Amino acid sequence: MQFQRRTITDPAEFLDIAAESEQYVRSFIRESEDGMYSAELTNVNKDNLYVGTAGILHMYIAMDRVFPDRGYRHMVSGLTRYLCLHAFDGTQIAKRDGEFVPGMAEAFYSGIGGIGLILNEVYRFYGDADAKAGSGRIIRHYLDTAEETDKGVCWTDNSPIFFDGGILLFLIDSINTYGDSGGELKSVVKKGADHILSHGQRHEDGGLELDHHHVDFKHKEPNFEFGTAGVGYLFAKVYEVLQDVRYLEAARAAARYIKSIAVEQKKGYLIPYKLGKYENLFYLGNCHGPVGTAKLFYELFRITGERCFWEETIKLYDGAESLGAPFRQSAGFWNTTCICCGPAGYIPMCAGMYRADGDDVWIKRAHCLGELLAGTRKGLSWEIAFDRTKPHILSSPAGYFTGTAGMIESLLQVYCLENGIDLGNGLIDDPYLTTGSFSPHK
Repeated sequence: MQFQRRTITDPAEFLDIAAESEQYVRSFIRESEDGMYSAELTNVNKDNLYVGTAGILHMYIAMDRVFPDRGYRHMVSGLTRYLCLHAFDGTQIAKRDGEFVPGMAEAFYSGIGGIGLILNEVYRFYGDADAKAGSGRIIRHYLDTAEETDKGVCWTDNSPIFFDGGILLFLIDSINTYGDSGGELKSVVKKGADHILSHGQRHEDGGLELDHHHVDFKHKEPNFEFGTAGVGYLFAKVYEVLQDVRYLEAARAAARYIKSIAVEQKKGYLIPYKLGKYENLFYLGNCHGPVGTAKLFYELFRITGERCFWEETIKLYDGAESLGAPFRQSAGFWNTTCICCGPAGYIPMCAGMYRADGDDVWIKRAHCLGELLAGTRKGLSWEIAFDRTKPHILSSPAGYFTGTAGMIESLLQVYCLENGIDLGNGLIDDPYLTTGSFSPHK
């Protein structure tokens, strides 16, 4: 089944759609004496990056950069002020009500780490002292709560990017944003990486499998969000900040493992959603699919300049195309258009691929994806079946990874790509939008 598309001849139409759809996100924004927040959710997830206020703040930063004269700066300020004061609300709700998986409120996408990440972004763009102070409290929390082990430190003792791996990404981003004159942050990053590395499983071919966590139903999911691909990407980022080749070698070994479990397609290859259970099911988006998994290879290409890693990135994109993605639906690419598991997630990938090789085909693909988002919009938002196992349950989330906020930013990215504009708003978990040169082109 094909996603609907709407023909767009002028890229400025993408800006019109984004500005219109912002009204839907704004409909959930409430003002209080502490600032602004999204009232879409009231549970433990209400302020996080994945679906809550922090992700919406990330969208408003992009809106302000594209439309500096439309008052979005006011939204950035109000949302920032609220998050600085309420960053730990989710952890308190989790203590009171419990949570789906223990540790999620302390984690990255679903917890305070992602909130800190967006506060870092606010500081980088605006020099906002409140954002720096708010992020500083989160940094201090992680420093104070790191659990010492005989191999290093951990927080939830779950290695994936969703959990401790993502916390380390936040700390690395904080080093990149504020510096680390005393070396305290780098010390914790090293210890955290060493703890994760100590749990890796070495294979005879030299591959490194990284699947240590206590979330039983998420085991053997090797892609980005919960598996080896994401942790391997983390090690590449650890290498960049610490310049210790052990971590670069760990990233290489993780890439070797991912290649060892690849399933060849008509073109390229794909990585199963879940080893030993769903060997023939391939999610085709970001969280468990080729968009996310390719980040490991893309990042290794970016920092080493070795052509072989670029070729693996292409093979993963080709594997997705072999099953019809990003324009045709399948068992692993169903009726959802969001950044997490839908076509919107391919737009940053196209931007990154263009940045790497300069081939206009990536701009054309991004434009077609923008047409897909335009064609699937219902009113001012997007109606999706986020849960693949319940395709009859449709919803219109406002948040970033799963909803309208993320699709708005994706449309802004298409416009900027077609007009040679660098928004400069890539987050540390997304190398495709990272500004920087590559060694070998073409």
